[in-house]
Amino acid sequence: RLLTYPRTDSSFLTDDMGGTAAGIIKLLCEKFSFMEGLGFTPEVAKVTDSKKVSDHHAIIPTMELAKADPDALPESEKNILTLAGARLLFATAEPHIYEAVTAVFSCADTEFTARGKTVLSDGWKEIEHRYRATLKDKPDPEDGENEGVTLPELSEGQGFPNPAAKVTEHTTTPPKPH
Repeated sequence: RLLTYPRTDSSFLTDDMGGTAAGIIKLLCEKFSFMEGLGFTPEVAKVTDSKKVSDHHAIIPTMELAKADPDALPESEKNILTLAGARLLFATAEPHIYEAVTAVFSCADTEFTARGKTVLSDGWKEIEHRYRATLKDKPDPEDGENEGVTLPELSEGQGFPNPAAKVTEHTTTPPKPH
């Protein structure tokens, strides 16, 4: 049994599982190739909270992983184990920190808005990118992930004499019915 199997929707572990979780995370870092060369210090306290666990704790890999070779598992089982392990790693990693910027430009009495963000610390997203790179079928980026457009340095009242402009034509489609 490489995964716990409580019938639960909890995403927390009980407080007394902190040491076990730290051991499991250490094992995951050794077993998963996408963690190679990554200086990872887990923050186990982020996932331990007995008050938020009702009947059963979250689904996590077990210490049986120490005796197992994930690459020897059937592909479907390996994928489930890797996903559960990766989620535990994401949850205990440093936060993804970014600065969001919204710029409003005025031209000929018309306002234009540009949004962008500057990543200050990749945090758990670095592990996620490494994990996704190992997947055979690369999933589409989650909604909003492509909004990471980096805006140039701007200051209030800054002018843009003779900016390059072009007209493009686009077609939209309505949302698909359920």
